[in-house]
Amino acid sequence: MPSHPRFRRRLSSRRRALLLLAAALVVALSAVWAGRPYWQEREAGRRAVAAFLKLEQKGDYGSAWELFHPQMHRRFGKDAYIQKRAHVLMQDLGTKSFQYEIGKGETVRQLTVEAGQPPLASAYKVKVTLKLDTVFGRLSIVQEYYAVREAGKWKVLWLYGTAP
Repeated sequence: MPSHPRFRRRLSSRRRALLLLAAALVVALSAVWAGRPYWQEREAGRRAVAAFLKLEQKGDYGSAWELFHPQMHRRFGKDAYIQKRAHVLMQDLGTKSFQYEIGKGETVRQLTVEAGQPPLASAYKVKVTLKLDTVFGRLSIVQEYYAVREAGKWKVLWLYGTAP
């Protein structure tokens, strides 16, 4: 049975290229759309760390403490945190404020903060560099900050050893 010539017509190379381009665009847009919640989560974690640092930069340690994760609240009472943080930065180092840089972040699964506590399912980790002009000269303190979604809100925490 002979084929009808109209059905045997081949696509021109230009049309084929346009169809491939359109298909690639659809695939790329689908990937971006599917990854949107992931990027939104990362950005929300980054904003939580930035909000914490802005408060500390102003010397508002009490409001910064409010952004801590409950595990950090157990570690530091509010008054003790305000006193220690202000003492170390203002008195010991002799700085009035600091600048900071937030590095690239990454998602961490099953983050264990304290021995004996269940791991946190997911956290966003960023490396933060505090830049201080102190009585000892210019210093940089590099620390990893973690942002965790707790009861619908982003909270900040640090990993620490046994020192109070």
